[in-house]
Amino acid sequence: MRRVAALVGLVLTFTPLASAAQGPSQLIPGDGEWSLYTVPSGGCYARLAGREVDTMVMVNRFSKPVISIGRADWNFGPGDLTVGLRIDMGPVRQVTVSPVGNIVLFAVTDDLREAVLGARSMTWTLPGGAYSAAVVGLGKAFQAVVPCGLPAAKALPPPS
Repeated sequence: MRRVAALVGLVLTFTPLASAAQGPSQLIPGDGEWSLYTVPSGGCYARLAGREVDTMVMVNRFSKPVISIGRADWNFGPGDLTVGLRIDMGPVRQVTVSPVGNIVLFAVTDDLREAVLGARSMTWTLPGGAYSAAVVGLGKAFQAVVPCGLPAAKALPPPS
């Protein structure tokens, strides 16, 4: 429950700006087409527009990556979901995501961190179907987010 509360805090901080693409952005050097967006109230996130889903990466107060995927036509209800995640050509793993409106958030677990940050593609199997995203450069995007995102994440009130 504490993890969900922390994720919700991140979502409330970043989602309105992510969807409206507010704040200055810049292309992150390296592989892929990731852009770094700064949030006027503090912090940042990286975003990659995709054909099936858009992908964002943020950092939480514990220096862990948080992956978000979204589509304009999604509208999830409250409560965590167990979904399938396939990284590159690996096996499908069951992971827990926290939906908020038209996005789902995944706090990357320690056992998947290396695979996620080195991924070239991810396929998410959600209640409405399977959605794939090319995520080349995700590791570099996360590295770019840490310096501006971690202080903002730590400044959020701790989950109760």
